[in-house]
Amino acid sequence: MSNGWVMPDEVLRDAPAYTPRSFELADLELLLSGAYTPLSGFLSRADLAGLARRGRLADGTPWPVPVTLEVPGDLISDLDLENPLQRALVLTDFEGAPAAAVDVTDAWPTRDGRYGVGGAVRRLGDGGHGPFQRLRRTPEEVKSLLPPGRVLGVIADRPLHRPQLAQIAHAARTLASHLLILIPVAEQGPDGMPPEVLVRAVFAARDRMPRPRSSRCRWPGAATRSATRCCAPGSPRRMG
Repeated sequence: MSNGWVMPDEVLRDAPAYTPRSFELADLELLLSGAYTPLSGFLSRADLAGLARRGRLADGTPWPVPVTLEVPGDLISDLDLENPLQRALVLTDFEGAPAAAVDVTDAWPTRDGRYGVGGAVRRLGDGGHGPFQRLRRTPEEVKSLLPPGRVLGVIADRPLHRPQLAQIAHAARTLASHLLILIPVAEQGPDGMPPEVLVRAVFAARDRMPRPRSSRCRWPGAATRSATRCCAPGSPRRMG
């Protein structure tokens, strides 16, 4: 993947804009926060081919899953991929606020008039949208909140009831670990629960979680492919 890039503001003002699907916005947030390091943007065709063949990016870096972006074909016709000043694509959130820009260096047809695009991303604006914003933390912020020692990570994609809480408490005691709860919020959970309700439900169970070692944060990667990368949904797994 390419390193960071700089684009004049006047170029960004004239760039086409697009609102990605929810799981693509989740991937975008993980890219911008550094959670997808060493990735700096959406994968190119060469990266995806290498990933499919041998689980590595085009430069040989190991990587587990595709991180992709699809856009309507008419947006691609407005870009000149050979000209760095004419290949910026602005990505907006569901309210239309600019969230990031993509330096589109690769584009290819996928399906039904849509194109995959690859390229580095750059944050635009403050990205401070949505409820529970204070819980949406970067990897570095989470690390700074955790004391030294082992960390038990749990993906809470549904409310935590007594059996799950007992399992988590037992695992934390057995491992003598701190507890980190990650709550997927990009889409509704497997049972159809809205993300805002899920966050409140998990917080309602905090008095039954191991103390004082627990910490909670919202996690944008709500797609199943993202959740299973850390641990099975709703089950504990040691993360360090």
